[in-house]
Amino acid sequence: MADKRMINLTIAGRKYPLWVDKQDEKEEELLRVATKLINKKMDQYQKKFSNRDIFDILAMTTLQTAKELIGSKQQGVKSINIEGLLEINDKLDEIIEE
Repeated sequence: MADKRMINLTIAGRKYPLWVDKQDEKEEELLRVATKLINKKMDQYQKKFSNRDIFDILAMTTLQTAKELIGSKQQGVKSINIEGLLEINDKLDEIIEE
């Protein structure tokens, strides 16, 4: 693990040590941003559903985050398909013009 280093992240008041690649600063940054996002969403759910325990809050946060991720991936696929169709359209226009 010489090429790895440990970082500590706190989610829901608990510390989690994680190993990250020393050379990949973006990995640590991504994990820290994700941690902030999770904690922010958890805070929002805790305020909205103050009578729920932490496991319910974690479950709702996980579900919401997964939904957003899946939605983003689906949007990305739609964008790629549209770009691909535009490329095909341009090629067809070139063929027709010849």
